[in-house]
Amino acid sequence: MVFITTYKCTASCRDCCFGCTPERPLDADSRRIIKLIDAGAAEFPLLKLAVFTGGECFLLGKSLDKIVTHAKNKGWNTRCVTNGFWARTPDIAEKRLKELKNAGLTEINFSAGFAHQEFVPSDHVLNGAIAAGKLGMLALISVENAKAGDKGGEALAKHPLIRQFAKDYPERAGLIKIMDTVWVGNTPFGAGGRSNPKPCETILDTLVIAPNSSLKSCCGLPVNSIPEMDMGAVSPKTLRTRYLEQFDDFLKIWLKVDGPERIVNYLKEKCRGMRVPEFTHPCQACKFLYSNPEMRKFAREYFQEKVGDVLFRFSTSKEVTGRVNDLIGYGA
Repeated sequence: MVFITTYKCTASCRDCCFGCTPERPLDADSRRIIKLIDAGAAEFPLLKLAVFTGGECFLLGKSLDKIVTHAKNKGWNTRCVTNGFWARTPDIAEKRLKELKNAGLTEINFSAGFAHQEFVPSDHVLNGAIAAGKLGMLALISVENAKAGDKGGEALAKHPLIRQFAKDYPERAGLIKIMDTVWVGNTPFGAGGRSNPKPCETILDTLVIAPNSSLKSCCGLPVNSIPEMDMGAVSPKTLRTRYLEQFDDFLKIWLKVDGPERIVNYLKEKCRGMRVPEFTHPCQACKFLYSNPEMRKFAREYFQEKVGDVLFRFSTSKEVTGRVNDLIGYGA
């Protein structure tokens, strides 16, 4: 269950996919989030993770601790996604994360790289990640690069602070993970390189709650620019109904089974003259699929050819997943 707690952020990254800036209102309601956590736990017993992101979720202050504790008390793991602005010194970082760990936080993700670095120094991110590691908490640093092939994450992994941490705490060095990604933002297409076609991992399997209480069908980068991904406002009473309404949309099931790149390629074959760009990130393919008029036209025209195959594979995958969950006791 993912809570986009706010679109307010301490940074104003160019082409931010959610349009987050310091000027956006906080719009965070911890009481509403707590009620939706209760509803999620009651209606979806297999839920095991709550993610609090933004915007910048650390702007919630002590309200963040409160909702983390509530999710942890449901037996869930908890994750925060942050730019690390608050970790100005090692002591400040360790104090704040110790509070959150005591509240029930189990892992933390940092957004870093060339776009974020304009607003948040890398040392702040490293202070936060190292503090998490010292506390025995998993920390992932996602480093966005301007184009495919850049390795800002590899460079960050060689930073003296990271090397010193690994030397001083060898048994906890593996708790800090650094991952290279490519910045996508609101630009139509990416920065070279090609994504690997694969099924969408989040659509239909993730409850994504926006600051205005609307349910999103996924937490992908262009979700706010695709109207079909907005399922409308939810309350604790309507959460399950809104979620189930997504399964009336065949295209979302198709995305779950094949992923956007394979759908785009299938439709491209139906119109051999259509020009399709290369995609750096699967979310770009999804945005192209929904926003390109020709793609939409051919999807409506030819989707029936895929209905039987897609629904069979979707139902089969759900059956296998259910049986595996029963075997391992997941959700029990």
